[in-house]
Amino acid sequence: MLAACILLFPAGICWAEASDPNVPVVINEILAANSRSIRDPEGEYDDWIELHNLGDAAVDLGGMYLTDDLTAPAKWQIPTGSPAVTTIAAHGYFLIWADGDTADPGLHAGFRLNDDGEEIGLFAADGTTQIDGFSFSKQTADVSYGRYPDGDPNLQFLPSVTPGAANISFYTGIGQQPQADPASRLCTDPIVVTLTTSSEGAKIYYTVDGSEPFNQGRGWPFGATYTGPIRIARTVTLKAVAWRSGWRPSPTRTERYVFTASDIRAFSSPLPIAVVDTMGRGISRTQVPAYGYFFNTNEQDAATISEEIDFGGKTAINVRGKSSEGFAKHQYHIETWDARGKDKSVSILGFPAESDWVLQGPYSDKSLMRNVLAYGWSNDIGRYAPRTRFIELFLNTDNSSVTMGDYAGVYAFMEKIKLDPNRVDVGEPPAGAGGATITGGYIIKKDKLDPDDQTFSTSRGQTRMALP
Repeated sequence: MLAACILLFPAGICWAEASDPNVPVVINEILAANSRSIRDPEGEYDDWIELHNLGDAAVDLGGMYLTDDLTAPAKWQIPTGSPAVTTIAAHGYFLIWADGDTADPGLHAGFRLNDDGEEIGLFAADGTTQIDGFSFSKQTADVSYGRYPDGDPNLQFLPSVTPGAANISFYTGIGQQPQADPASRLCTDPIVVTLTTSSEGAKIYYTVDGSEPFNQGRGWPFGATYTGPIRIARTVTLKAVAWRSGWRPSPTRTERYVFTASDIRAFSSPLPIAVVDTMGRGISRTQVPAYGYFFNTNEQDAATISEEIDFGGKTAINVRGKSSEGFAKHQYHIETWDARGKDKSVSILGFPAESDWVLQGPYSDKSLMRNVLAYGWSNDIGRYAPRTRFIELFLNTDNSSVTMGDYAGVYAFMEKIKLDPNRVDVGEPPAGAGGATITGGYIIKKDKLDPDDQTFSTSRGQTRMALP
């Protein structure tokens, strides 16, 4: 492949030539940082790749390969045997989700796109002949990257994501996300927040009521213009963007500053302390964005919120359990997120890094110890069970300061059961294409069903199969 890059704003504009002119299909547009643009059929904001047929005849893509590593062309094969699903019409567009979820209905590539930059390639069914491909540098959330006009060798940032449609002209630049100092935190006293951006000539616009500082529909900022440090003395959600005329606004920087009342500042526990702040939202079975803060015990076996924080960052929380949902003390699933709302593996209270955790409040077990003891004994004899740690939990759902009134009780903080080298280490099955045998590990469990569960029946009832 022949390619040349000219670096302009935060990432490059590139030219690329297809290696096989006999197949008039190009990679026309990609979105490697999808946080809120379009959802896949499963309702998730996953990355995607758009192919475009430049020719006058339909092309069956079945058997061709997509890869994010040009040295490994046969990374994922487009399924064969279903031309009604895999044929791209003359001058048509074809969307493939790049999320690694090959078991989901539809076409889902067996890899994810890296928004820090990588390669993308389309190869013929022989697994060696390159049809099209290019490399890309760091991407911006919800800003697609592709050819303008369609099929042109010129690659650039695009002002609007257009999966399944013609690409439109590009911005002259993209604002770089503002940085906030200090970042999200629990606060005991008023603080002063400084905002900066590396985008020359761009202004920063911000809000402190949780609203968006830039109206995408009108293409104009609604927030206050940043002119100097911002004093914050109460619980707020700060949002900020960088923008200049003719540019696409930067991704929004969101920071949460949660203040604590005097009564909780004096609270001390022989157990670790966790504070979960939902920014004024109630907690139900549906995930709500939140911020989580965990404080471990010190050398004196005591924890306070004035100690050094063990973990603090974006999370999501929802009520866990079916029968227990009606109990006075709920159980919760908590997920750690990155800035784009995607899973982020972190270590909490010394546990191996992962993104899925459980806050177990066994209301029917007044000792709170049965599961904890059983799991601990299993680990003691070398058979994996979720690692556990008792904590004291505060849930702040009223968008105000954290007080002793937010105390939720003693919980068992534990790992969620899932396929992972540090959890249930049975390996993930590879993508099966063209009728290939699927091998690897599965988790099978008997439980009450959720609407999207894949199940099979046995002579004794219904069993749920939990895939990776």
